[in-house]
Amino acid sequence: MFDIVCVGFTCLDIPVLGDLSASIFDIDSTHVDKISMAAGGDAVNEAVTSASLGMNTAIVSYVGNDHGGKVLLDALHSKNVDTTGVEVFEGMSSQTAIPLIDKAGERHFLFNSGCSPLFTGLNVDYNKYYDTKILTIGSFFVAEKFDKEGVPVILRGAKERGVITVADTCCDVMGLGIENIRGVLPYLDYFMPSYEEAVALAGVEDYSEIAKFFMDLGAKNIVLKLGSKGSFVKTATEEFTTPAFLDVDVIDTTGCGDNFVAGFCCGLFHELPLRDCALFASATAGINAGFIGGSGGLQAIDEVVEFLDNRGIVIEGLKK
Repeated sequence: MFDIVCVGFTCLDIPVLGDLSASIFDIDSTHVDKISMAAGGDAVNEAVTSASLGMNTAIVSYVGNDHGGKVLLDALHSKNVDTTGVEVFEGMSSQTAIPLIDKAGERHFLFNSGCSPLFTGLNVDYNKYYDTKILTIGSFFVAEKFDKEGVPVILRGAKERGVITVADTCCDVMGLGIENIRGVLPYLDYFMPSYEEAVALAGVEDYSEIAKFFMDLGAKNIVLKLGSKGSFVKTATEEFTTPAFLDVDVIDTTGCGDNFVAGFCCGLFHELPLRDCALFASATAGINAGFIGGSGGLQAIDEVVEFLDNRGIVIEGLKK
């Protein structure tokens, strides 16, 4: 029924773009360039971008019964994402974040968890959602109940049905550590943390050693997102790096990691070689960096193909 199912968290983003510094806390008012409202959260960003890339997409997630929840659902519906697996928590607010974005496009977050602590991901019949080629977890370390109660059940069921499983991480602000996810790593075909998040979990800094750490715990393949340095991929038989695309006008890096995941999954869906998956993912993330918000700027797979063509990169096997 689906090409990809994205399971995880939603977040109403209120991006603030401008010349921001620590001095904003020393003065009464600061003029900024732009304040927006956008749909965000790892599962939402992955779902919106996957749908934009032409994949038949569903999301299993949650929202509060508030204006933020409406904004999130409207964004998903605009991309024809199946939202029947979205749980609405009555009388609760949606998770909300304020990304503070500086002139270089780097961001720091203020956030409120809203209804996230209530989410387990087990409110749906997964017989429907296991009828997919790929299932993503987006992401670990956002909702403790989801990690501990939902993720093991969801990933185990997916692997029993031959689904390709993918997971990302967020910054471990709760300090849960590797023990929080140790038991589910054997159910992952592709584990895709950022380099900084991976270092914090593995306790080592070398790319290959980080990957070995997670593979020794059972993850099949490791994809490290290296930001402006691109990505590092390690499998049982090979390891390699691919570059990021630095010749883009960066406005906002919010959601670039999620767009990378969606782009990589699109490559997996089209059964591309992993190196091409990584290049396609970096291009998808690079396009996203040219827009405000975690997703929604990219409209079609042809944009990524053209982005790569303009840089002399042709990936065979993509279905436009």
